[in-house]
Amino acid sequence: MKIKIPDNHESIYEDAVDVTKKLIRFNYWDRLDISDLDAWLDNFETNEDKYFASGILLSIIYRSSKSITTFGANIIQIKLPNILEKHNLYSIQCIESWEKDLKAGNKKQLPIRFSAIEGIDGKPGKSGSAIYRDICNKHFHSRLGVLYNEVSEKLEKDKDFKVLVLFDDILGTGTQFRAYIDKFNLDSLGIKIIYFPFAAYQESIDSIHSDYENIIICPVEVLTSSESLFSENNLAFFNKFHSENTSEELKKYYLNICERKNIKAKDIFGFGELALTYFFSNSVPNNNIAALWYDSDTWTQLVGR
Repeated sequence: MKIKIPDNHESIYEDAVDVTKKLIRFNYWDRLDISDLDAWLDNFETNEDKYFASGILLSIIYRSSKSITTFGANIIQIKLPNILEKHNLYSIQCIESWEKDLKAGNKKQLPIRFSAIEGIDGKPGKSGSAIYRDICNKHFHSRLGVLYNEVSEKLEKDKDFKVLVLFDDILGTGTQFRAYIDKFNLDSLGIKIIYFPFAAYQESIDSIHSDYENIIICPVEVLTSSESLFSENNLAFFNKFHSENTSEELKKYYLNICERKNIKAKDIFGFGELALTYFFSNSVPNNNIAALWYDSDTWTQLVGR
């Protein structure tokens, strides 16, 4: 199978690779080395493959370790205080005293406790735990932390516990988040649950808000279907200079690549078929296309999950 490629496909590919290498060299893409990129590019052999590879590279949304640090500070210093104030959960007099109490782990003064999203398989979510540790190290004392499976128990012993704050990398379809909430009956415990994914789909936010009474979702970034690799809003494939193929044709070509290269991932288009190219320096959400993270004898990954 082939796709139509523009006459200047070689320059599109070269420019995409050049831009990506500069992002790596300047440490904007700080989890990658040039060797990682070169090895991944070797997967693509034909002109059509290379054109498709350039589209993937130009579609990537990458959040570096500095971005993650900024996201965490935004949550702790701005978003969380505003939500607590808005819902009459806790009034913060000044940011300095707020940060001091968090660092000291003042449980009597603060009604909030922190935790990470637990995986759907019963194990702590790797990405959520990494984000939790990073924000904890920078912004609050570990004694304010609660293990994912001990919330009910802690509530019985800790009368000052009124708000549970959860961290995660991304809210995609919402399936895993719902499984976590339902498994531990968090919506019925009589406390507010404030969930801070770094990124979240607006549809999932609206759906969860309508189904649960005590859950507040406040992402740093809001995503829509426009972030899909195959969205017609993706300028890497659909712009005034070249838009030779339809979204469905590009999907079929991607499946063709996966078949030729023996990519046998369960979620070829990513979990929920969201087809994202959105990842962080410390995590690659499972909503991303398999071509980014799958690794085998016939395919070399760009980033490991």
